Amino acid sequence: MAPATLCLAAGMFWYGWSAQSRLHWIMPNIGCSIFVGGALVCTISVNAYIVDTYGHYSASALAAVSTLRCVAGFTFPIFAPYLYQRLEYGWAGSLLGFIALGVGLPAILMLAKYGKALRERSPYAAAGAK
Repeated sequence: MAPATLCLAAGMFWYGWSAQSRLHWIMPNIGCSIFVGGALVCTISVNAYIVDTYGHYSASALAAVSTLRCVAGFTFPIFAPYLYQRLEYGWAGSLLGFIALGVGLPAILMLAKYGKALRERSPYAAAGAK
């Protein structure tokens, strides 16, 4: 998931600055492809972690994660046009890339360090996940 998080952020940087520089149309599309590839791998990694961790209760846990993802997908378009108007494509893409790094990398490190202890404390975690 760590390389995918880096790809996700790199895709946002690539898209933003190539769109602002008005490069050939393929350049922002390549940035979008890198972003989407990273987002897809992150989503699959999170879903696999949830299924491995919660076993019998994984459907409920996946529903909670999906709900959070849908709420984020619902709220972003509300402020995105204003973000891109105010900061233009380059800095808006950079801001989103920095947010992805600021949330994604610490989450990965914290799960690596504290994940086992959190799974042991959870009454819903699968026995094999401890």
